[in-house]
Amino acid sequence: MDANKKILLEKLHQTIYNISEDNFSSNWCGHVEFQVWHDINTQKSKYLKYYEGTIKDLKKLTRHISGWIRWSLSQGKPIFVPKDEWIGLYKSWCVLEHRLQELIHKKCNPKEQKEIHSIHKKLEELVK
Repeated sequence: MDANKKILLEKLHQTIYNISEDNFSSNWCGHVEFQVWHDINTQKSKYLKYYEGTIKDLKKLTRHISGWIRWSLSQGKPIFVPKDEWIGLYKSWCVLEHRLQELIHKKCNPKEQKEIHSIHKKLEELVK
């Protein structure tokens, strides 16, 4: 990996780290990278607050590195993911997150409570 790309990846890491700190008082809140990706690609945020210009900067960074970063549980740090691979992970996250939100916002029966647990495990698998 060339030095310029390393610098851009570090800037991306630091930006997502700061977004997580500012919104959750946590250095990398679970799955924040998926929510940030969603926000920069939909031009709207349901949950996160950003400083002016942050979304524009993130779009530029991802264009230059041709990918994104995600937290790796096995490595204990964020790792680079090429754009095509990232899009697949993001689509899986969207499906799981949508169903999880449906279940969370209603009174769940025991079968649905097991489904919530299963979804959490699948979300963890995305970031192994």
